[in-house]
Amino acid sequence: MNKFANFEVEFELTGLKIHVKGDREIAPIVANNVGRHFAAVLSPAGLIEAPKNGHVQPMTIDADSSPVTRKRTRKSGRASSSSAAADSPITWTHDPSRWGSPVQTWKPFQKIAWLLRVVEQEIGKADLSAAEIADIFQARFKDAGLIVKRNIARDVGGKAELFGSLDGRFFLKQSGKELADKLVTEAKGGAVAA
Repeated sequence: MNKFANFEVEFELTGLKIHVKGDREIAPIVANNVGRHFAAVLSPAGLIEAPKNGHVQPMTIDADSSPVTRKRTRKSGRASSSSAAADSPITWTHDPSRWGSPVQTWKPFQKIAWLLRVVEQEIGKADLSAAEIADIFQARFKDAGLIVKRNIARDVGGKAELFGSLDGRFFLKQSGKELADKLVTEAKGGAVAA
């Protein structure tokens, strides 16, 4: 038996009143519809079409009857760090001509070193959490193979001369940067890194 928490949202802005009530399973649909209706009211076209007396009637927004299905995820026994949750997703435009692409035959620590170097050079962020490393690699470089989040500490832990870690965030030491620079050369089709 599925249990869904009920919710109720009320938003009022000088004469504009939006009232939403429904079950949690349709919340994304309702939020999208409310956003579209609110954006239409605030857009210049919406303002032109508004009643001449300036009074806007409360509107009722119906959600689609098709609920959004969500994949359930298992909860880990460990709590996630608040700093990782507070970080915004790391984005940049990857330039393969400058950095190459990771090679599928690389060991996980080599892929991690390459990624840390590229992210540091592209956006100036020198350290990444295991979740960030796994997420970036999954999203951008899936063809080079999978990096498993729970294995990252193990993969870099035996390479203390290359990697450092502080508060669950990994960074490259000087010898790690040198290795990563060789990996960049290899990724661009140059000599194979040792």
